[in-house]
Amino acid sequence: MKLNYVCLLVFFLFISSCSGNRRLQFALDFAGDNRGELEKVLDYYKDSTLKYRAACFLIENMPYYYAYSGWQLDSMKSLRSRKVYSQEAMFEWAQKAYGLEKVYDCKVITADYLIRNIDCAFKVWNSRSWCRCYSFDEFCEYVLPYRISNEPLEDWRTGYYHKYNALLDTMQVTDVVEAADIVAKSLKAANFYYIADYPLPHVGANYLDQNKMGTCIETTDYPVYVMRALGIPIAIDYFLESPRFSGGMHMWNAIIDTTGQTIPYYFYDYKISRSGDGTDKRKKGKVFRKSWRVQRIGNFSYQGVDSRFSDCFSFDVTSDYFGANEALIDVPESLDEEYVYLGIFRLGEFVPIDTAKAQKAVAHFRNLEQNVIYTPIVRKGSAYVSAGYPFKLNDNNQVHQFKADKSNRQSILLKRKYPMQVWFNDYLRNICGATFAYGAKPGLSDSKLFYRIPSIPKTNFNAVNFETIQCRYIHFCPVENNPIELADLLFYSRDTINAIVPKVIGCSEPFTDPEHLSDISHVLDQDPVTFFTSLENPCYISFDFGKMVELNRIVYIPRNDDNYVWNGHLYELFFHDGANGWQSLGKRMATGAHLVYENAPGNSVFLLRDLSKGKEEQLFYYSETGEQVFP
Repeated sequence: MKLNYVCLLVFFLFISSCSGNRRLQFALDFAGDNRGELEKVLDYYKDSTLKYRAACFLIENMPYYYAYSGWQLDSMKSLRSRKVYSQEAMFEWAQKAYGLEKVYDCKVITADYLIRNIDCAFKVWNSRSWCRCYSFDEFCEYVLPYRISNEPLEDWRTGYYHKYNALLDTMQVTDVVEAADIVAKSLKAANFYYIADYPLPHVGANYLDQNKMGTCIETTDYPVYVMRALGIPIAIDYFLESPRFSGGMHMWNAIIDTTGQTIPYYFYDYKISRSGDGTDKRKKGKVFRKSWRVQRIGNFSYQGVDSRFSDCFSFDVTSDYFGANEALIDVPESLDEEYVYLGIFRLGEFVPIDTAKAQKAVAHFRNLEQNVIYTPIVRKGSAYVSAGYPFKLNDNNQVHQFKADKSNRQSILLKRKYPMQVWFNDYLRNICGATFAYGAKPGLSDSKLFYRIPSIPKTNFNAVNFETIQCRYIHFCPVENNPIELADLLFYSRDTINAIVPKVIGCSEPFTDPEHLSDISHVLDQDPVTFFTSLENPCYISFDFGKMVELNRIVYIPRNDDNYVWNGHLYELFFHDGANGWQSLGKRMATGAHLVYENAPGNSVFLLRDLSKGKEEQLFYYSETGEQVFP
């Protein structure tokens, strides 16, 4: 039976480009014994042109949609809701998850359910003043759908409408962006709990209403239910891989403005504004949008294309974010492969984020994010290899290719192997202005200031030498309103090589992070990756050495990603040589907080690997002003 379903879906995709009548007929046939329920809906709306078209829109695309069913799924959702982690349950879930039954909508959906969804969607839509600014197709895509993906088939519109509609009616909002911002602010106040312990299918509207927790999947699903129930057009956008961040696929919401503008919206940053930047600053490269209707994106219709691009229910919206542009990239004339992929570098290898056909030794890529390092790649077996030189689009959409100039060697100074992410910059800023004070008594009343962090640290390992002080207690305090973001504190005496380790006798309330990584003990564990994060106001940490000691040196390490050059680590630098791939420039043992390579070719893309530890690394180039640049 499952094989028959697969065959039917393949056939459905084949005919999806045919006329709507054929697609509708296929959906009715696919429904089997449930065909009568779908026909009731069509008959019910036969005298209502728009609602009939809306019903056809849902039914024509319905054969693809299903919900997972099984007691294992119910068990996992229960454990997640109770924030209980069970290694045994996780192991069992991993064995059973892919064996869950798929219950296809066409087979079980009722006419009453579908009619309620359509009527509710039209009623709220027609009550909004902004509805006149959208097309019927936009309504069908961004408001009408009764589900998002593979969550349970359930009623949700009425409950969500009654729960949140008062926010808009009370304020008599007439602007869709203002309305979305008001709702988003309310959703933010719900304190969504990030938890990734149990990788589940989409959990559904009713579960999220009661259990506001999950990953970026749930944080995008939840606003979709709320906004669509209120007649606010909203979508889910995503990238396959980030050119800068190694976290893999990521998604967020997008409000569709009356002007057609896409306004990115992140659940945990509720401000929605036409003039603001609603993204979280991650580089995206290419952006796609989840769609209800069958789409044809990229080269999906061709045989042999990578399966990453076989999602026929998504479409490319990169131009909504970065404008329309194109890049014509040279590839070897001897190239046998039909497809060239747009590659970005992630976790030690190239991965594709878009496709192009190679014609006359040229790959034609369209709509890319500017100032990102891309590389044309081709698939060889299960891996990807270079098919040309790396390139980027400048701000003016001009292509710059990094063709290594081996005749022009230069000296380059390196401080990192991986770009600093936006949130780590925030951690570094929070420690700026923090003070160290000492005293002979445990309280702050008689303490004396002996050092203030003067500026945002440029590295993670920060050593401070000062005139010898005698003390028993040390107090660390950040600037007012700043939380503590601290990985390590080390204290040294003139007569000792090893750090003197005190006890923590007092600290501000810790921030309870979802993954339970933040703990006050981490500031003394001499591990630069673990950390302590406090709540704001008041913030302090007090240390007791147990007796009077003499100190003349401290080392402070702010919360960081540990991707700086570390003294004593062995590194190897590579430059990219087009279709010849990576070429080594040799190994170096770091004797400080930076490395120097004297023989680096000009106009090159580089990769620095820490051979001692760690796995995060990313491509960079060296600027004309003598800076290491991670685009």
